[in-house]
This record gives sequence, structure tokens and C-alpha cells, in this order.
Amino acid sequence: MVLYEEDPADPNGKRFVGSAIWRTEMVTAALGQPPELAIRADIEVPERKLAMTWSLRPNTDKGLPATHTVEIVFKPADFPSGGVSKVPGILMKRAEQTRGVPLAGLAVKVRPGFYLIGLSTTFAASPAWHQGSEREQEILVERSTRSLQAKPRTLFSTPQSIDDLLHSYLGDGSDICSH
Repeated sequence: MVLYEEDPADPNGKRFVGSAIWRTEMVTAALGQPPELAIRADIEVPERKLAMTWSLRPNTDKGLPATHTVEIVFKPADFPSGGVSKVPGILMKRAEQTRGVPLAGLAVKVRPGFYLIGLSTTFAASPAWHQGSEREQEILVERSTRSLQAKPRTLFSTPQSIDDLLHSYLGDGSDICSH
């Protein structure tokens, strides 16, 4: 996991290495609903004193026009380098240094440090989802600089349960977890 921060003094920006621990977990969507399987990543970038939890699961809220949701929670909500003001969505990339292609969906700020992205019904069929080899989220921080956080495909390849869950979400055509 790598965090990139734009720096006006450096056209290449700054690069910070972090870690991501991926797993599956059972979560309850709403009171009275059965638990459902979700993908979760606990991400840390020690040098920036940044931690976040990223989770993907099917959407069970009939009022939300999305097939899946991604929840992003920053810890702390106002981490020392400026806090997060906006999470515009998820970009897919073929390589770390290429431009990303946005996935169809809507991102909203639920409260400081907590963001929800509703993925459109078309995201799983999107060539960007299947062809991208990097998963990137664009994160805007309150101090007016932009950070890009890239997650390489290899983070999705272990354990096998995550691969199986992605295939159940996306169908047999998914190549997101090819090893």
C-alpha cells in the first residue's frame, strides 16, 4: 500500500509506504437483517499517522441505488497532516503511474472521517474494474493538497476467501484477483 501526496515543491509528489491487512468478516447491515459477508482492509501509513478501514459489501438498502457499498473510516478523523475533506470515489489503473478511470458511483461524507461510496449497478461490468491492476482512491485533505492512495492487486489475492468473495460479488468473468 502506498500513499501519494501532492507537493507544490515537488512535481512527483511524496510517496509513503504503508500496510494493508485484508480479510473477510460477517457484518449486520440493519437491525433484523441477517449478517452478510464483507471484504475489509485495515490500512496504516505510520509516517503520516494515518489509519483507515476500507470495506466492500453488497447493498441491502432498497432506498440506495447501488449494488455494493464501500465504507471508508479514517482514524483519527483529523489525522495530523490535515484531515480528509472529501473522498470523490474510486479510480482504477493499469499501473501505478498511469491515469485512473473512475468507477460509476456516488461518494458522500457521512460524518467527519466516515465516507460511503455507493457503486452503480454497472461497476462490476466496467472494463475499468476488470482491467485495472491497481485500485486507487482519490482523497482530498483539508489543507488543500490532494493525496492518492493506491492499492496493488496483490493485496486482493490473499487469503483465498477474499478472492472467492469478489468472484461471488462480480460473477465468473472477474479477473480482479488473478494471481
